[in-house]
Amino acid sequence: MISLTLRHAAAGAPIVLTIATVDALVVGATAFSTSVNYRSASLRGVATRVTGDEQVALLGALTEAFLPGRMGEVPGLTHKQLAATMVLALPITADNWIMKVRAMGPDEMVVDADGGGAGGWGGIVPVRTVLDEARPAPWAQGAVPESVRLAQERRR
Repeated sequence: MISLTLRHAAAGAPIVLTIATVDALVVGATAFSTSVNYRSASLRGVATRVTGDEQVALLGALTEAFLPGRMGEVPGLTHKQLAATMVLALPITADNWIMKVRAMGPDEMVVDADGGGAGGWGGIVPVRTVLDEARPAPWAQGAVPESVRLAQERRR
């Protein structure tokens, strides 16, 4: 079932799409100086609903972005699946997006009134996202498909 929020967006309500990823934990000498390094982007505007052949193409492109070759391993999308899936397009223009990045280490160690340090260790703990071993569903038959196997090899 398509959510009420998506229905409002498809009807022309202004939206904001934000995507963020954490790149590292930044461990400061104090809790106050502890943070994260991140990348984020926000896009605002009015989305339009995509249907027909363009909807099929965009859903296929999304699947291929995650698992190249997967669309050739699975049956095509059915009319019922397409009816249950809403695709919205949000144009990117020169003035409707913003990107933010924090990529630095912790602040210098804080010195207390007596001249001593407020903490012992500070630094950066990088965060990685990797694909782990595939775990087949109880109903799965056969070997892990090539698209999944190749994705795991590329992202380890």
